[in-house]
Amino acid sequence: MHKLSILVLAFSFVASRSAAAQAPVQTMPVPIIGVGGGISIPAGGFAKDRQPGFNLDAMVEFRTPSEPLGLRGEVLYQYFGKDQNAPNATTANTVAFLVNVVYHAPKSQVRPYLIGGMGLYHISDNGNNAGFNVGTGVSIPLTGMGAYAEARVHFALAQGPSFVTVPITFGITF
Repeated sequence: MHKLSILVLAFSFVASRSAAAQAPVQTMPVPIIGVGGGISIPAGGFAKDRQPGFNLDAMVEFRTPSEPLGLRGEVLYQYFGKDQNAPNATTANTVAFLVNVVYHAPKSQVRPYLIGGMGLYHISDNGNNAGFNVGTGVSIPLTGMGAYAEARVHFALAQGPSFVTVPITFGITF
């Protein structure tokens, strides 16, 4: 009887390991929600009358954990102070609605990534404009959440001086 119970125990262990090995690979995209903020630096013609300011970012990214490519939707707010030395300078802010493709480096705990996409930029003194962005970042897994840091360049196709900003953002993901 003792040999029979050892045999049953061994069989159940092998069967459970075999079933676990045959578990389906997750193919549904998992939503990753994040919020962040940081410094925004004006560049191009837009920088002539503006000082660096800040940015706030909210995003949701859909990516299958086993794949390096993801799709991210974002809302980005940026504020820029006026240059005290420019006679007609004003403060400015932007709100951007963006869709980006994200490429995460595979097989790494701290995962560098490349990001780029396009969207609609509402510039306080220049209305709505199409634009695009490109940049790089790093995501860091934490217990129950994650962190990220990234730097990007945003170009809005605005009339007048070129609208270029460089937000450097730090955030958390859930």
